[in-house]
Amino acid sequence: MVAGRVLVVDAEAVRRRETSDHLRQLGHEVLEATTPLEAVWELENGPMDIHTVFVARALGDSDGRDLLRFIGSRYTGVWRVMLAEQQEAEGPAEAVLLGPAQPSRLRKVMPKPPIAV
Repeated sequence: MVAGRVLVVDAEAVRRRETSDHLRQLGHEVLEATTPLEAVWELENGPMDIHTVFVARALGDSDGRDLLRFIGSRYTGVWRVMLAEQQEAEGPAEAVLLGPAQPSRLRKVMPKPPIAV
């Protein structure tokens, strides 16, 4: 497992909590945000140990892709996963998680730890 924390950004409380709970079951420390502003606050004001962000495609009135692009340009080492209801055309994330955030699906979209040499 990669060291550090995971940030889940989703305006839908049930999906955000479910995703966070499953990530915790997999051993991750999780932060939650409901808006892009809250997400940026978490990235800017805590220790920079967030290794992965899960961002919902729809964030209320905002487009999650905009937040993913911002994170990709400002935090180049952070792995970005889009939470989507349907398959997206190529977007600003390293991975897309479709449907419910079940532990087996979460494992598939998480970054792989670096191989020790």
